Amino acid sequence: YEDHEVIGKHISQFVTAESLESFKKDSLSLQSGESIELLRIFVAKSGEPIYAEGNSTILTENGKVSKIQAFLRNITSEVRAKKNLHINIKRLNEAQQIAKIGSWELNLVNNELTWSDEAYRIFDVNPEEFGASYEAFLDIIHPDDRDMVNEAYTNSLKTKQPYKITHRIRYKDGTITYVEEQCKTFFDIDGRPLKSIGTCQDITDKILAEQKIIASENRFNLAMQGANDGLWDWDLVHDKLYFSPRWKSMLGFADHELENTFSTWVDLLHPEDHKKKKQILDNYLF
Repeated sequence: YEDHEVIGKHISQFVTAESLESFKKDSLSLQSGESIELLRIFVAKSGEPIYAEGNSTILTENGKVSKIQAFLRNITSEVRAKKNLHINIKRLNEAQQIAKIGSWELNLVNNELTWSDEAYRIFDVNPEEFGASYEAFLDIIHPDDRDMVNEAYTNSLKTKQPYKITHRIRYKDGTITYVEEQCKTFFDIDGRPLKSIGTCQDITDKILAEQKIIASENRFNLAMQGANDGLWDWDLVHDKLYFSPRWKSMLGFADHELENTFSTWVDLLHPEDHKKKKQILDNYLF
């Protein structure tokens, strides 16, 4: 606004309804000469909100309120920055929840540990009950994995190198969760560690799926051995072959003695069968 557009006008034209009520309450509650810190939201000529903070003082004449004197500072940029920060934090938390990835930071100067919301969820810990220290973190890890995790972290401090490790968490109800941790530590110019930052990802579904695949393969191999059968598998797209250990042993070879290539399969054929086998494959494939 220009000066002439403001001077003499009622305050209600330039503030939000909420701020106007605050002005009224202050004028009624304050005694002469008292000062109060305040936050007001003004409305610019463009309609944009303008945030201001400062203090307000009631001045009286003959026992009556004569004026309210306020000193304000424009903090719109700071308010917007905080709002954007809160929005970004919310988006980050949502993204971490979807990916099942938490983040953490350990201040090595005061041994204070900070976790994201998803990290608390992964470790099944109530923020209000968590000790927020490195020792408290170790207590949550599966007892059989604590030494391994502690050794990985302490070695990273000695070598000044990042590390990645997979360990287990045992919840109070006995459920086991698998977590993949990654960590990097920052040091001062004298080599003293200042802080460690890292991520923790719940990879339980991946581990359980891998375990099922391994178990299935083991059962399949046992079945093949029991049936005295061998197996070969040709990936035509990538031109890769797989020979099962039983297939190799049936031909008198150890598992490491044969390369998984098509030429290996051809070389093992009896010379008199080469032409016939080639014709069968060509008819089938083409």
